[in-house]
Amino acid sequence: MQPKLQTLDNEASTALKQHMLDEGVDFQLTPAGMHRRNAAERAIRTFKNHFIAILWSTDPEFPLRLWDRLLPQALTTPEFVARIAHQPKAFGIRTAQQRV
Repeated sequence: MQPKLQTLDNEASTALKQHMLDEGVDFQLTPAGMHRRNAAERAIRTFKNHFIAILWSTDPEFPLRLWDRLLPQALTTPEFVARIAHQPKAFGIRTAQQRV
């Protein structure tokens, strides 16, 4: 499987760009300051926001040095929410159309 179009950070190295050209992969560079177009940057920002929300929801006495113990929950919650969004009936959730 070979990508047809790859979006690269605007700071991609010349060697990487040349390799993409040699392999026949079209690429476009993300403009500087346009982090929302870069999927990896969006994913990092989403996880960071989610993890900060988890930290804020812990008990005030929770020792922050144990932050790594929260990672399993932080990693599974987005998957679960995505499954609910795609299959609400499977989780017993009624959609707005079903309520009417």
